[in-house]
Amino acid sequence: MTTQRRVTAQGEMLAREQDDPGAWAAATQRWVPVALPSERGAWPDAVGRALGEDTGDDAGVSPDHDAEAPAASLRRVTEAALAHRPAASLPDDAVALRVPLLQLGEEEDVVRATTVTLVVVGPTSVTATSDAAALDALDERLRSLPSGRRRGGAVVARTLLVLALEQAGELSDAVSERTARWEGVVFSAGGGDVDVERLYRLKRVIADSRRHLLPVVTRLALVTDAAPDLGPGVVDHLERLEQGFRRVLEALEGDDRLLGDMLTAQLTLTQVRQNSDMRKISAYAALAAVPTAVAGIYGMNFRYMPELDWHWGYPAVLAFMAGLVLLLQRLFRRSGWL
Repeated sequence: MTTQRRVTAQGEMLAREQDDPGAWAAATQRWVPVALPSERGAWPDAVGRALGEDTGDDAGVSPDHDAEAPAASLRRVTEAALAHRPAASLPDDAVALRVPLLQLGEEEDVVRATTVTLVVVGPTSVTATSDAAALDALDERLRSLPSGRRRGGAVVARTLLVLALEQAGELSDAVSERTARWEGVVFSAGGGDVDVERLYRLKRVIADSRRHLLPVVTRLALVTDAAPDLGPGVVDHLERLEQGFRRVLEALEGDDRLLGDMLTAQLTLTQVRQNSDMRKISAYAALAAVPTAVAGIYGMNFRYMPELDWHWGYPAVLAFMAGLVLLLQRLFRRSGWL
């Protein structure tokens, strides 16, 4: 979905090729979705085409907004955001965010992230991503909103952030569920074999998620502190979204600490089991060594052997060795080595 969209003051969503020019020109909010090609070098051309710079389109720039940049300036701001340039290099009335749409694999502990670069300049919003499905999902979400909720400034930015927060919350819930399941395995009676690599992979999911979400929280905090002219109520909404992202991060941090505790406990249990195994091996080695030593010492004597002159000499020696083994076994069991 690469067609420009506009939203009227009444919250009606318009598509350029479907609606009358008068309503299109009077619409207050503009949205320019940009589907980026796979080759990074072709991104500037894709941005230029989407903004309509080649055809002389106003790219959704309001003619009655004196501070509003023309299409060329809007293109430069978008390209700067795509190039990860510092926010200080952007105009004062421009907001740029890299918004991650996160999903957790159903079977594997892997984060699938789609990054949408969001640029808001006055009434114009630009969203650029290489995943066209993300633009379709955003378009569908905007169309599903009641017209009353599409009123106000930066509706595209707010809707995109809500979508990102919902997906981040779903990922956090899934991580918490898997963490609780592993907690039951690690701390269950009897323990059992635990795939430590799976625990590390789940910790990596948390690390990847935090790496994607932390810049959003930081940037939102800067945006709300600077309080650009985004429209009435927009800053309050962004502050609530910021708090939502912070709660997701706090939940992920809690799961990360719990996974760390589980790894420590599992490694400790593994060491305990290994020590127990070593004690058993040592005990059985001692049980085998005693009769071996008796037989070895006894076998070196060829002159004074009881069975040469005594009928019960050989069975008596065997009984003596068996008695020693049983005595040692009892002592080892009492001490917990067996």
